[in-house]
Amino acid sequence: MALARTVTILLLYANVIVLLARFPSDLDKQLILLKDFCSTMGMIVNTDKTKVMIIKSKNDTYTNFMYENSNLEEVSSYNYLGIDIHHKLNWNYSIDKRINGGWKAYFGFENNCKIASLVMCDRKKFLFETLVTSVILYRCEVWGCSISRESWRKIEQIQKRFITYNLKIKSNTPYPILLKEVGLSPIKSLVMTRFLLYKHKLNNIGDHRLPKLALNSSQNHLRLKRSWYKDTRAWLNHWEIDKNVALQNINNIKNIVTSKFKEKMWCEKDLAAKRKLRYYKEVINPTLEDQKYFSVLTSSKKKINISKIRMNSHEFHGETGHWAVPKTPWMEGFCHLCENTNIENENDFLL
Repeated sequence: MALARTVTILLLYANVIVLLARFPSDLDKQLILLKDFCSTMGMIVNTDKTKVMIIKSKNDTYTNFMYENSNLEEVSSYNYLGIDIHHKLNWNYSIDKRINGGWKAYFGFENNCKIASLVMCDRKKFLFETLVTSVILYRCEVWGCSISRESWRKIEQIQKRFITYNLKIKSNTPYPILLKEVGLSPIKSLVMTRFLLYKHKLNNIGDHRLPKLALNSSQNHLRLKRSWYKDTRAWLNHWEIDKNVALQNINNIKNIVTSKFKEKMWCEKDLAAKRKLRYYKEVINPTLEDQKYFSVLTSSKKKINISKIRMNSHEFHGETGHWAVPKTPWMEGFCHLCENTNIENENDFLL
């Protein structure tokens, strides 16, 4: 493998070794060299854990690769330092495993909280960020900019489930409202912050280091449709973040990212299209500040009741009528307590 005219034939980390070759004959030679080296140093290779992954665009077949008269198993993906790399070199497989791992960590977390009788509070929110979010974010600096919006929606769904389940909020409550009330950030913004910090680190390491060589190689291959450099540039442009400005204010990166995400998630287009989002902005929280009542109140029941009112998690006739037989149109969802025939909304519920 060549990066910026530097040929890389192996990667070493602790007790893990990866051999890289362009042709089958090259890999055979490297396996022979590995055998000679291990014999000289008195080391043994575990052939049960040694795999071969072939990156190919066609359904070509190759002869089996051997190490000390043992056939090495060919696999379609390989986990290297916690990241699953697929032989087709796309992130779909890796992200699916990351999402499944996030759900597994979340359900295990909720089960342990149930055993410990831990209800929704600052401590549980802290534990969620520590035990679940950290699992999702593992190595996000590498893959965060290259996945689809649908994949991001599935990732954010884990955090949304945590909020709605613990506060008994309706699942159709807009995600930006949930984040503001609980005081959490979208996972995507955490990834953006980590990426910019990682980019700052890359800019300040030596040109001979492998990550810097990979970055330079990605920048030089502009003819490719997709590359890490192109993906990061497109991602930053989508969120209207100036990389140079952010990297010059390294101690303020989190605030810069939070501000940009706030502008995007509460843009006029979304406010005009989503009734609950618009009502929350106009009546409940005009300044869009993160709420603190979770830290002040000690009663879980009070937290749930207040959050239901503030997040508009009510049973309106216009909404419940959608599931009735026959369906009741939204325009006929009148408040049954008011003298006039206004369509029931959040104001009617509070009154």
